Amino acid sequence: MQLDPVFAAPGRFLKGNIHTHSTLSDGKRAPEDVVEIYRRGGYDFMALTDHFMARYGFPIVDTRGFRTPGFTTLLGAEVHTSS
Repeated sequence: MQLDPVFAAPGRFLKGNIHTHSTLSDGKRAPEDVVEIYRRGGYDFMALTDHFMARYGFPIVDTRGFRTPGFTTLLGAEVHTSS
């Protein structure tokens, strides 16, 4: 079986999630807990993307304080066209 050229290229693939919610919108865990779960799960990066809506207070979490060596957090938000 021949590999897709993308996967045959030299380099390192990173494991990440770019769509995750916390208790700041409709998620089940606090932001710091969400980040820790992904970090312990072997992820290289993640973004907290809570619903950017008036009913949640337009949350954007500054996750820089949750970073550890080898694990990166990205600022994010799920933007809606109406609240």
